[in-house]
Amino acid sequence: MQCSVKGCEKKVLAKGWCSMHYTRNRTWGHPEAGPPEKSPRLCSIEGCDRKHYGRGWCHSHYRRWKKHGDPEGGWHRGKRCSVEGCEVVSASQGWCRFHYGRWRKYGDPEGGGPRRVRGRACSVEGCERKHASSGFCNMHYERWRKHGDPSVVKARSSPAQDFYRDVVLTWEEEEECLIWPHSRSSSGYAQLRMDGQLRAVHLWACEDRHGPQPSPKHNVAHACGKGRGGCVNPVHLRWATRAENEADKIEHGTSNRGNNNGRAKLTEAEVIEIRSLEGTMLLREIGDLFGIKASTVCTIHKRRTWSWLPDEPEESPKIPYLQDVPLEVADG
Repeated sequence: MQCSVKGCEKKVLAKGWCSMHYTRNRTWGHPEAGPPEKSPRLCSIEGCDRKHYGRGWCHSHYRRWKKHGDPEGGWHRGKRCSVEGCEVVSASQGWCRFHYGRWRKYGDPEGGGPRRVRGRACSVEGCERKHASSGFCNMHYERWRKHGDPSVVKARSSPAQDFYRDVVLTWEEEEECLIWPHSRSSSGYAQLRMDGQLRAVHLWACEDRHGPQPSPKHNVAHACGKGRGGCVNPVHLRWATRAENEADKIEHGTSNRGNNNGRAKLTEAEVIEIRSLEGTMLLREIGDLFGIKASTVCTIHKRRTWSWLPDEPEESPKIPYLQDVPLEVADG
């Protein structure tokens, strides 16, 4: 026999109901009744909608009660630090974490040194660099550490600057070279750092003696040809164009053209010989003979390259042999 409740196919236990519906009837007075709906218990603190955790409070207020003895004690949402001028949210004892820590350390929430502010700028007037140490940025801190004053750029000049100012700028001897006794570049030119710039000394000296560079096409030329040897005599310096500078190199014998060029594939004698073969052989055959391309042979024949080289080598002066000297001269 089935339970009399519609839709229930369980076996009857008593009074026409199954075990479940019979128990419901005994408990709630009706076989189809159920337990009443319970609303969730909330925190008893006014305005708090959190779920109950213990002793009538939510988890947050319960923790405050355990820590401070008052479910509304300690940190309050929206409550500010009681120290005048501090807008930070209160953390404990009415103070923010910073002033609470000072109170614990010094016995006074406003005790101790000045508060460090993250991201503050350098204390030097007009400097907006980020603070690094002792109230200064890195630059002013290094100046203060070295010279005792963050505003001092440099307390004293270097020996190289003293030599440039006291010797180079006052040098007036034209015949002798003035060799730089300090730092040089890898190519041998004298170099000096002034005003934060590392430049060749002949540039500083030429600007001080003859004024600024006339145009970007002008370079400093050494009348002695010993710039790579470290000469910084301001009397030897002048502004010159590239063509004038190259002409000076040829005159001084410091030009890297011809046999002086380490990357040259031909010697001056071979170039003269290639010119002498013009019209007697094919360009390709001449190129194979000297290990160069036919196009290179063509540029040599048309004087597009090596144009400065004469067609015939200059004859060196002959040294007279003893038999060529008159007898009376030989006899002394």
